[in-house]
Amino acid sequence: MTISPLRLESYLFPLLHVAANEFYERKPSTFSFTVTAGTVAHPDGIERIVVNLALKSITDAEQKLPMYSIHVIASGVFFAHSGASENLVAQQGALALLGPIREMVALLTARGPHGVIFVPMMTFAELEKAEVQPNSDISDS
Repeated sequence: MTISPLRLESYLFPLLHVAANEFYERKPSTFSFTVTAGTVAHPDGIERIVVNLALKSITDAEQKLPMYSIHVIASGVFFAHSGASENLVAQQGALALLGPIREMVALLTARGPHGVIFVPMMTFAELEKAEVQPNSDISDS
């Protein structure tokens, strides 16, 4: 076991949108979404890095509307020990923010008309660096 070179100092949700789709057809379907992550330099110091993780629901391959319209962005401020690569920071930072996003989406959908949504576990091992501004609109790519 190796201790991560990151320490999460704080996180927040600059964008948090969850709305039930009234036109959702109660048929078995897969909940599809896009996930985008990236890093930006923190203005206060060289060893602090901001990691942004965004999750947005999309229509499925058959153009069915999702149960919920979801768009969540979590921003975390991490202290990165010297020598931590930017890729490692982005990967581990995104993984650290996935838990709070999963918890928030489950909380906000738990009492919704279509039931709870649990965001699945995922890996960010092949994450490519991409900048996500906290209030940006993520495309349905």
